[in-house]
Amino acid sequence: MVRQAAVLAVLLAAAVRDARTRTVPNAYPVMAAACCLIPPVTASPGGVVAALPLFVAAILTGGVGGGDVKLVAALGLALGFERTVLIEVLSLVLLILWHGARKMIAGRGERAHPLVPFLFVAAAMTAWL
Repeated sequence: MVRQAAVLAVLLAAAVRDARTRTVPNAYPVMAAACCLIPPVTASPGGVVAALPLFVAAILTGGVGGGDVKLVAALGLALGFERTVLIEVLSLVLLILWHGARKMIAGRGERAHPLVPFLFVAAAMTAWL
């Protein structure tokens, strides 16, 4: 429970930074990965694989930033593969819904959106599962 709270705190700080500047400095993935050191000390190296779809999307389309990929990989290390994939899928669904709502309401949906705020919301939602 303490580890989840620490990961959520890191994600919140990263989400605020990403929303303001559209950048995710390397300090945030490092802090998220360091949450593995919170007792009981366990790391899930296989969880890093959860970032593979974002990595492929970043290479093929350029629509995903490197900081987003590194942060998801760090989440996988700290939270495990299954939970990270759930967070990743839920955050992308929330992003699609947000984009669609902005397009319908404001008439403008073509603008790019930062991913980390949606990762934070999805992680907060899954913390109670």
